[in-house]
Amino acid sequence: MSAMSKSSKANPPAQVRPSRNGLGLFAVSGIRRGGQACVLDGNLVHWEDLIDIGGIILDNAYRYSDDYYLSPSGVGNYINHSCEPNIGIRKVGRKLVMAAIRQIRAGEELAFDYSTVTGDDDSWTMRCKCGSGSCRKLVGPYGRLPRRRREKYSRQGIVPDCVLMASLSKEI
Repeated sequence: MSAMSKSSKANPPAQVRPSRNGLGLFAVSGIRRGGQACVLDGNLVHWEDLIDIGGIILDNAYRYSDDYYLSPSGVGNYINHSCEPNIGIRKVGRKLVMAAIRQIRAGEELAFDYSTVTGDDDSWTMRCKCGSGSCRKLVGPYGRLPRRRREKYSRQGIVPDCVLMASLSKEI
């Protein structure tokens, strides 16, 4: 299933448009807090295969479980990072859903914190260019986030269990 469910193909909830960092995903209409922005499509790839593939596929993968990552297709390739996100990932059954963590206005770019899909056992980092007032300048594993930020994201339910467990196992 893509960003458009069968019932919303006439009015997709989000569309790809130019943004400050290339292309981004933007809300077509307002999305209420807790509302679904989109469902991520793609292929599940075992971490060992992902390392062998490398490149942009590795850099853009979303942590799905302890051993698997989602290599996105469609709109999942255009969701940018923000240190002040308005959406977050929730695993609903076997799907990764982008949900609004606050009210989103029509035309607003949808962005999530990439650290929420990066476990402490991942070695990925990225220079941040989000432009937010609280920009961290470097995005990396979830466990490197300030404690208050981790607690906030955990309360919001936007950190997959596999990322939380990777962070907890490192603390023990």
